Amino acid sequence: MRLLHLDAPLPEEAVSDFGPLAPEVRVHLRDRAWRRPQSRSLLPVLLYAAQNACGDFSDYVHFLTDFLRSYRPASRQDCLTFLDNLAQAYQDDLESHQSGSRSFFDPELKAAYAGKWSVDEDIVASHRRMIAMARALKREME
Repeated sequence: MRLLHLDAPLPEEAVSDFGPLAPEVRVHLRDRAWRRPQSRSLLPVLLYAAQNACGDFSDYVHFLTDFLRSYRPASRQDCLTFLDNLAQAYQDDLESHQSGSRSFFDPELKAAYAGKWSVDEDIVASHRRMIAMARALKREME
């Protein structure tokens, strides 16, 4: 029950415009990340952006739940700034990963892995997906 947040109220006033929601969306909207007053005030804007972005609504709500928990935006402008920063951070990490110039903080590790670095396609796909989602949400919110 705690894991599904079934004891937390669903913000009916904010989600009523979206019609019946899938169970996984309802679970995400009960998450602690959405209970902060700032998050509640951003809920309609973020849900409309998620609904209008190309892709699975449930995936976007999951992304936004994690985004709110991590970044704690206080305003719409904060969301736009943080989404842009998030996309850029993923882009920078993706470029670093693909170039093989991953940062090593230990010279011994760097020497041990020099020339042995291979690109992990799962990481590439995940980063590209996160970049696309952050940019799509930002575009829908502008």
